[in-house]
Amino acid sequence: MNRLMMLIAVVAVVLCGSSAEARGRRGASAQSKSAQIARMGTVNHIGGGMGGGTFEGNGFGATRQQAIQNACGYGTRKPIQIGVTRGHGGYYATVFYR
Repeated sequence: MNRLMMLIAVVAVVLCGSSAEARGRRGASAQSKSAQIARMGTVNHIGGGMGGGTFEGNGFGATRQQAIQNACGYGTRKPIQIGVTRGHGGYYATVFYR
């Protein structure tokens, strides 16, 4: 794993330490948020709604599945919407959880 990917993974863990508060429009799309973080090249919470969910997790990985599995809350919360976008260096995922 190169240094940039390692840094992104560490930042994702730090940012996901607490649940994001639902703000903005309720119908936000996980796909649109994953596209936005992919454009920015960072794994972070960008604000806005969570599609009716109460928690948002973001992840990065070399494959689509790896990005989803690296999202905060994966495996411990019930996902209600998943978005994945290919970006610089890999895939960026946003997962909304109930």
